[in-house]
Amino acid sequence: MYKFAHLADVHLGAQKTPELRKLEFETFEYILNTCVEENVDFIIIAGDLFHSNLPDLGVVKDAVGKLKEINELGIPIYVIYGSHDFSPNATSIIDIIAESGLLKKIFLPEIYDDEETGEEKLGLKFTVDPKTKAKLVGISAKKLGLEREYFEMLDRTSLESEEGFKIFVFHAGLDILPRKLPTDSLKLSYLPQRFDYYAGGDVHEELYIADFPEYGPIVYPGSPFAGYPRDMEMSACKKNKGKTLKRGFYIVEFDEKVKNIKFCKSKKVEYECLHFNAKNKTSNQLNDEIMNKIEVTDFNEKIVIVKVQGTLTSGKTSDINFNEVRMKIRDKGAIHVGISHFSFRSKEFEAVTYKGEEDSEIERNLFKDNISNVDVLDDDLNDENGVDLAVNLMNILKESQKVNEKKANYSNRILKDSLNILNI
Repeated sequence: MYKFAHLADVHLGAQKTPELRKLEFETFEYILNTCVEENVDFIIIAGDLFHSNLPDLGVVKDAVGKLKEINELGIPIYVIYGSHDFSPNATSIIDIIAESGLLKKIFLPEIYDDEETGEEKLGLKFTVDPKTKAKLVGISAKKLGLEREYFEMLDRTSLESEEGFKIFVFHAGLDILPRKLPTDSLKLSYLPQRFDYYAGGDVHEELYIADFPEYGPIVYPGSPFAGYPRDMEMSACKKNKGKTLKRGFYIVEFDEKVKNIKFCKSKKVEYECLHFNAKNKTSNQLNDEIMNKIEVTDFNEKIVIVKVQGTLTSGKTSDINFNEVRMKIRDKGAIHVGISHFSFRSKEFEAVTYKGEEDSEIERNLFKDNISNVDVLDDDLNDENGVDLAVNLMNILKESQKVNEKKANYSNRILKDSLNILNI
């Protein structure tokens, strides 16, 4: 009997504060240590090992050190790009690490013309694990779901006819998933049939689907920690049949077929969710409720999410000083405080007039006056840096299509310039 581990969406480098970055790496380290303890024969990372294609070198140094330990134990790590660590026009950090032999890329494409139809087809070469003889193949992601073109061109027939224990690795949502996803999904029929295991990534919640006879189990391990603030909110506040959201990865036992699939939890992280509803309350009443709750709650060494929703009967949303809320919780020992108030409303509205010599000056003043009302993970964006980012991004998005510029080229130019501004 053999074993492999399946993880995805680690997003190393996503966290900006030292405390969260430490937890982020410790989670990755814990997973790899568990793989060693479980005597896995190989590891699959189904995209987004890193949060960007060229992450901070300190993050890379720590990751490479741990990958080197695993490599020296003779455990190969097979990987595809995710939408974050893919690079459309430059070398990705995945390429650099793979060149050193610490990672093995399994998206090995070959474009050729179909002899019957003359259409371009995408062929994929299998990677055979030397110890287990498992056959791995996968399709890397691109940004914004543009890998759909790969799947539309895919020569599924040749993949389906291959004999042996086969694993298909991909980084995309599917239209058969049981819950609504924030990204576009692919049709299930895009995946080749008759594989023994489908190792998915991109979906940040753990999912296991075995409802389709022509497909082996379709599995998403979810993000083991957090790639986005929303992941931490879900870990803290979401309940599923009375249990908190699972974070971790899968270990799969197999010989000629899959024999057992086991979910392994990530390193334990303590969360606290404070949930407030503004319904039938004034801003003063809500503020008192929040402060009283903070006073009696233990936040030491916890990630804390403050979630406020509903509509006030009177008063303004700005009457709630969320910066003060954050500071009071931090003072009680919290590792991190996230505040979610996107569905928090007030019945009171007031017209605001902004003056300026030019539109650009008015826009800057508008951003400047409202930047403090936005819950931003990176504290550096709560001042002029955030204003500059918003102004620069808006200027790009306002650009018109150039004369004789094709619509597709225009869209790609705006997208590329926007991503550069956001440092993505």
